[in-house]
Amino acid sequence: MQSIFASEGFKVKNRKVQKIASCIAVNHMVKHNGAKLTAQNSLVYGIRMSDYVKADGMELLILQNAYTHTISHNYAVMWGLKRFEHFKMLKSMMSVVSDDCPNYPAI
Repeated sequence: MQSIFASEGFKVKNRKVQKIASCIAVNHMVKHNGAKLTAQNSLVYGIRMSDYVKADGMELLILQNAYTHTISHNYAVMWGLKRFEHFKMLKSMMSVVSDDCPNYPAI
């Protein structure tokens, strides 16, 4: 397993996974006007992640775990900011996400 984490290919894929998860969290927040991210949506997004990043075996499991953690964490933070009306911080967090986000649409 250490060899997976050490490989440059994995590091590149992991960065891409983090970016995709952040994009989808923002896109979901916008499309659903801040409604909670359901477990079903999170599962669908987790399955979809493998359409964007090609991996298999243990590498795929590790990347899916990172993806699920990132999307859940980012969405929870954004949802909390919206709920407690910290709109300036929410807007700032959402604006950090890159221009590639339209490539990863919300469901």
